[in-house]
Amino acid sequence: MNTRFVVVTTRRDHAVERACRIADHLKSHGLQEVRRSSRQIFLASPGASFEAFGPAITIFGTLYGRFTPPQGGPAHANDGTTERLARRLTNSSWGRYVAFFETDDDLGVMADPSGSGIGYEVADEEVSLLCDRVDPSLLRAAGLTGRVELNALHGCLIDPTTAIQAKFLRGVERLVPGRLHSLLGRHAPIAIWSPATVAERRDDPEDRLRASLDKTLSGPGCTRPLVQLSGGLDSSIIVSSLAAIAPMTRAMTATSAAGDVEETPHARSAAAHAGVPLIEKRSDALPDYRSFFDAPQIAHPYLHGLDDLFANSVEDAGSDMGADAVVTGQGGDALFFNSPSPLVAVDRRRALGSWVARRSLVDDARRSGSTIWHHLIPAELDRFRQTRIPSHTMVPPWVVRDRQSSTLNEPHPWTADASSLPPGKRLHIMMLANAQIFHSERPTPSQMPLHHPLLSQPMMQAAMSIPVWMLASGSLNRGLARRAFASRIPVDVARRGSKGEATVLYGRAAVANLQFLRETMLGGALASCGIVDEQRLEQLLTPDHLFYSLHNHSLILLASCEAWLRAWR
Repeated sequence: MNTRFVVVTTRRDHAVERACRIADHLKSHGLQEVRRSSRQIFLASPGASFEAFGPAITIFGTLYGRFTPPQGGPAHANDGTTERLARRLTNSSWGRYVAFFETDDDLGVMADPSGSGIGYEVADEEVSLLCDRVDPSLLRAAGLTGRVELNALHGCLIDPTTAIQAKFLRGVERLVPGRLHSLLGRHAPIAIWSPATVAERRDDPEDRLRASLDKTLSGPGCTRPLVQLSGGLDSSIIVSSLAAIAPMTRAMTATSAAGDVEETPHARSAAAHAGVPLIEKRSDALPDYRSFFDAPQIAHPYLHGLDDLFANSVEDAGSDMGADAVVTGQGGDALFFNSPSPLVAVDRRRALGSWVARRSLVDDARRSGSTIWHHLIPAELDRFRQTRIPSHTMVPPWVVRDRQSSTLNEPHPWTADASSLPPGKRLHIMMLANAQIFHSERPTPSQMPLHHPLLSQPMMQAAMSIPVWMLASGSLNRGLARRAFASRIPVDVARRGSKGEATVLYGRAAVANLQFLRETMLGGALASCGIVDEQRLEQLLTPDHLFYSLHNHSLILLASCEAWLRAWR
């Protein structure tokens, strides 16, 4: 059993014996009891991070900041409510954790606002299991069956960005970051923290971004971090900022022989500017889609980190350099609002008025590679009708669309919180919600902690408080971030407007795995369930088509979903 923690909660008084039997069964599989209360049994794997703040608060994971626990028993936990405890925790601290709160009235649980602390609830009317990982053995221990929800799987292939919160197994629900759940069903989930609740501030945005990043990087206290350095803006900011805090910082960059854009010169420049050693990993091989079928399956298909070669390169580099953590620049596009959307002009017109807003239309056009009319017309039309956020999802041609409207997964709950905000900020929050995929578990497990500082609670709070028209100011994308961290990045990275593309890599990987895809997908589980159009897929799985296809990146997710469905069925 690979879970790091399981908390067994008795939801009905008559189910105490059942909860104890479940706990005993889990302990026979290697988990250890670390705490017990009248309704809860806390179990953890050896070495799991665990901390108790009196009887009222229990944390699995890591917590940074200056959290002061309440004094006395559960009844004295501030005003005696789990909501007050949760707000006290998020207002004073941040980190990667799942927190449990106990008062005389309720039992609550919350995954930290950043989304890096992962929690799943497996429950029926009598008993609830809260854990960081769900596999078939855990469900058997609880006496539950994980029935596959085919609509969620179908929706994942239609729009992968909505999959992170989708319910792929009946009775299994992932905690929404920053939402307080009542384990006894006393109330609906409460939004303790959400991007939409962050108040707008326009003062000193550059200073606040810098201060928030330095605060975040100082939290984990890594002494020998390894930065995944692509040569792009976001990872270049990270490596320089981290080197100033941890002098033993190292960096690695990985390239393939697939003919993709060469990133190495920019990575070398960023490493030299930061004054850190750089290790370069190059692979002539291509990702192997068979690896998904060998990996232990979890509560949802693997959505991220599907390139096993890159994952192994990072592990090798970390081992060579004696690293104690891996740090990435993931999430920067969402955080700093790297989008050519005309909604920037809409938000700016609402905030500043038409005449002032029009002065920036030339920058908008240059930044998006379009004309000023592409931005001016939506901004002016917004005066007369509500602007909607367009959908840019390209559905792969082999996914059955007959029932598409009924198989679309619900958007992330954060987007519902933002319904009253300007459209550009709503898009910003949607991008940040989609970036939660970077926190999802990977098929190739890492032996070192993996940190995404740009997706931390302090960074999200700072960026969410800044209007998108300030984040996107200037003629290059992520203009505010470029100015805020100008001294920390080399000139060639600061002036670089393009990003590396992996299109050729995906194409070559699809061709290299073609025979395996045909053997696996044609007549496979997805086809038998009516999710994949087998006839159409057979026509498209040819070298000539894959060479020009724009959907090759979807094939790797298709293989991941097929492996998941076979395992759970």
